[in-house]
Amino acid sequence: IMEIQKNILHTNILICDDKKTNVEFLNILLTKHLKNIKVHKAYGGVEAIDILKNNDINIVLLDIEMPDINGWDVAKFIKNDLNNKNTAVIFITSVYLDEEFEKEGFKLGAVDYLKKPLNQNLLINRLNLYVKNLNQEYEIREAIQKNQEKEKKLLQKELMLSQSNLLESIAHHWRQPLSIISTSASSVKLDQEFLISTKEKTIEKMDKIIEFSEYLSKTIDDFEVLFNHEIKQETVVIGEFIKDILLDYSD
Repeated sequence: IMEIQKNILHTNILICDDKKTNVEFLNILLTKHLKNIKVHKAYGGVEAIDILKNNDINIVLLDIEMPDINGWDVAKFIKNDLNNKNTAVIFITSVYLDEEFEKEGFKLGAVDYLKKPLNQNLLINRLNLYVKNLNQEYEIREAIQKNQEKEKKLLQKELMLSQSNLLESIAHHWRQPLSIISTSASSVKLDQEFLISTKEKTIEKMDKIIEFSEYLSKTIDDFEVLFNHEIKQETVVIGEFIKDILLDYSD
């Protein structure tokens, strides 16, 4: 699962134009009419790319004709950069006015293509819409992440409870075999100390110790298979599995 940012404190908007007056005009317009935004300024394509590499930019207002790197190439960088794949590009131009250029802009991933003289109300309304959509998107992703975290915690609790119950069942079934092994070993020791043992009884008790030791060893092997994630997973009925490996020694 990809890490989601929590609440958006502000929307980062990058204004890129080689003419400083255009940048300052848009900066004044945006800060006057939009709330909870942070404006970044770039006076050319090189500076814009540098800002994009070092900041989480949500929207770029991008001029096309610039002397260092033009707006087309900046848009290509944004489109091909994984860290900026969700950045919205809005071209603003006074030169590339023909429809073929507009199509090229949308082909490069732009969400809008505005021509000068700029309709200020149109720009502000579009930006308000984009900002609103961004906030709704983050809220939805945050809600999804919270639900995923809750589900993960619930699954972890269920897994821990299941493992606890399973280990408790193993311990319950192991107590009797371990008790028999301990009793048999103690009996052999006492028989030897008081010289009351026969060869047949000693062999019988040692066979019992071996039998129950092999049973415990097999149980360990069976559960190693169950918990080994590298082994190909198969559908297993847990009740039947436990019944098979945990023999009933109540007799």
